[in-house]
Amino acid sequence: MKTYEIILHPESSFLTPFQADTIFGSICWAIRYMDGEKELEDFLSKYQTSPPLIISNGFPTGFFPKPLREPVAREQLIEIVKQSGKIKNDSKKEIIDILKKLKKFKKEKLINKDVFEEIINGLSENDYLKRKIDEKHEVYYPEKNITLYKNAINRVTSHTNEEGGLFTQDETFYSNETNISFFIKINGIDKEFIEKIFKFISLNGFGKKKTTGKGHFKLIDIKEYKFNSPENPNTFVSLSSFVPSENDPVEGWYDMQVKYGKLGGHYASGNSRTPFKKPVRMFQAGSVFKTNNVKEYYGKLVSNVHSDEKIKQYGYAFAVGMKI
Repeated sequence: MKTYEIILHPESSFLTPFQADTIFGSICWAIRYMDGEKELEDFLSKYQTSPPLIISNGFPTGFFPKPLREPVAREQLIEIVKQSGKIKNDSKKEIIDILKKLKKFKKEKLINKDVFEEIINGLSENDYLKRKIDEKHEVYYPEKNITLYKNAINRVTSHTNEEGGLFTQDETFYSNETNISFFIKINGIDKEFIEKIFKFISLNGFGKKKTTGKGHFKLIDIKEYKFNSPENPNTFVSLSSFVPSENDPVEGWYDMQVKYGKLGGHYASGNSRTPFKKPVRMFQAGSVFKTNNVKEYYGKLVSNVHSDEKIKQYGYAFAVGMKI
């Protein structure tokens, strides 16, 4: 499968995270509105044999999810700190200060491209943390999540209510210098088709409240991409949230989430069906599983997520080979 990096520039705040299943839903609605119901059904039917498109979550350009590995125990951390040469006279206070710093790095979700490539090529968690002892800066995230207060408008009076007139809304903001990248693997689809889809999405918006100006972006580039993976990987890291299929690897390190999906397009109105999907438990991006036969993807399209049997939940893992 050919791999491409798709780069977007945010032109508004976003209420919906760039998760693979939501991006996939936007792709499906773009096909439906541009080419019709039949084309969408043909596209989805290909997933029964060989998926035509596998997509990752979206990340600030130059950043990737930190692969999860065996956690470093506190005793090991203390030993790493003591061996660093940064402690004078075995000072307990200095040890605690460095441990607090390393604790932040243990919990970080995003890492830059160079570090990601080092980790998938065998950099251990111990060696990674040893290196972080000397770093001066804090963990950096090129995005900011803010809770905003909004006025609830009474549709009868066209004014705010005296009581209960406020509600909160969580929004993600990006700096002007930040772009968003996600990755796709395609089989039997050309670059021009992908470009047409994302130009359509850029004009119509992504996720919640797009009709009010949220979720808008500019398509910057679509270019071929090659991951610097090891020659003989013994694990894979997923760049997308996913649901494993029956024969997928089971031994590894992972975080999980429960996804409460909602239908998009004209299905979101709920006039003829409930717009809400059943909750689905998914592995998060950054989850790592052991296997000596790393494939392009894992996971599946999840059925029985809605009373309408045609509706599915995208649950494929965008797999990148990794060495532990």
